Amino acid sequence: MTTSPDGEREWDVPTVLAYAWAVVEEYGWAPKTVAARGRMSTSDRVTLALGTSLPEQSLEARAEISERIGPHLDRGRQMAPQITAILLTRLSGSAGYEADLAALLRAGKMMPGPQLGLAVSAIAVYRRLAERRLAAEQAAVRGHGQTTRIRRFGKVGQKVTLTGEVVTALKVDGFTRNSAPQIMLVLDCGTAVAKMVTTAGWAHTVHVGDTLTVEAIVKAHHSYLGLPQTRLARPKVLNGPVPAKHATEVPSPNQAPNPVWETVKPIPPQARFQQAPLETASPHSRRIPS
Repeated sequence: MTTSPDGEREWDVPTVLAYAWAVVEEYGWAPKTVAARGRMSTSDRVTLALGTSLPEQSLEARAEISERIGPHLDRGRQMAPQITAILLTRLSGSAGYEADLAALLRAGKMMPGPQLGLAVSAIAVYRRLAERRLAAEQAAVRGHGQTTRIRRFGKVGQKVTLTGEVVTALKVDGFTRNSAPQIMLVLDCGTAVAKMVTTAGWAHTVHVGDTLTVEAIVKAHHSYLGLPQTRLARPKVLNGPVPAKHATEVPSPNQAPNPVWETVKPIPPQARFQQAPLETASPHSRRIPS
C-alpha cells in the first residue's frame, strides 16, 4: 500500500491481483452472493489479507488466510502482469463493466473500497477465457476415448521423450499485441496425455491425426475435468510429423462391386459389302473332256 499525492492510501493493482490469485488457488472462487449464506467471499478474503487496520476479531482470520495463501503468492506475482496484458487485449467494451475493469488495469493504482471487488473479478474473467481456450482441447481428448487409462508421465524437471498422435492442434494468440502466435498441441501417447505450447516453426506444420516424437522437459502435472495431463516445456521434435494413414475402405456386402472394364482393340476398317471369296481349285481336280 502506498500514499497518493493527495495523502490518501492506495493499492497497486498488480499486488491486488497477486493476492486475489493466491486466494482463488487456495479457496476457489466465491462470489459475493455466498456472504448471504454465511460464507466468506473471495473479495472478503482478499480484503483481510491486504488489510492494515483491522478490528481485533479479524486478526485471527487474517493470520489464517495469510498462512494458507503464502505458498501461492509468488505464482500470483508472476501471473499478475500476464493477466493484465491478456485482459487489456480482450476487454473491448466502451462502457459498463468491461470499460471500468480495463480503466482500472491501465491505471495500475486503486483506492481501498468498492474498486477492490472490481479488481478481484479480473481473476474470474481470466479463468473464463482460459476455460474457453481449453474447451476445444478437452472435447477432442474426451472424444478420443481417453477416460481411465491416462496417468501422469515423468517428474517435474525431467527430460522425457514421448511419441503420440496429435489430438488437438490450435493456434493461440500471443500474450501481448506484439508477441508471436503460439501453437497448442495435445498428444495422445497411449497411457499419458502430453500438452505443450510452443512458437517453434515445426509446430505450424502439425495437423490432427499426425504422429510426433518429441523431447521436452516436464513442466507440471495438472488435471482438467478429471483428466490427468503432463505439461511439457521447450519441446523439440525428433521425428515427424507423420501424416495419418487413411484406412482402406471395405465395401459393404450390399454394395454393388465396382465395374471391371475390358480393353477393346479396334478392328481394322473393312468394306461395307465384301465380295465372296473365289473357290480355290483343288490341285487334284481332273479336266472333264468335252
